[in-house]
Amino acid sequence: RFLVSEFYDPDVQFHIAFNKTKLPPPEWSTGEWIQFLRQLGLQRDVDNNAWLSKAKKTADDAANVSNFDKPSKELIEQSESLISSLKDMIYYKQKQITEGTIEHLDINFVSFLTKASK
Repeated sequence: RFLVSEFYDPDVQFHIAFNKTKLPPPEWSTGEWIQFLRQLGLQRDVDNNAWLSKAKKTADDAANVSNFDKPSKELIEQSESLISSLKDMIYYKQKQITEGTIEHLDINFVSFLTKASK
C-alpha cells in the first residue's frame, strides 16, 4: 500500500524530470482522478531544499560530461526542468507581491535564491 502523499503531481515538470518513479499510474493521472488525488494530498509543490539538491546533482553530472560527448537526453531534460521551475517560483513570488498577498520576499526565499545562484 501507498499513501497519496507519497506520489508527485505529473503536471509539474520538475516531478516528471526528477520523480518519475513516484508519479501515479497513467490511468490515474488525468481528468477526475488527478483532481481527486490532489484533494487527497498529491505532492504538487517543489520544495526549495529538494530543488537545490537536484540542481547540485545535475550540475555535478553536467561537469562530468566530456567535451567530446553529448549530454544525455535525461540531463538536458533535468536542466530545462530546473530552469523552468525556478522561473515559476520567481513568477509566483512576484505575483504575490503585485497582488498584495505578501509585502516583500521572505528571508527564506532570498536565501534560497542566493544558494541557487552559486
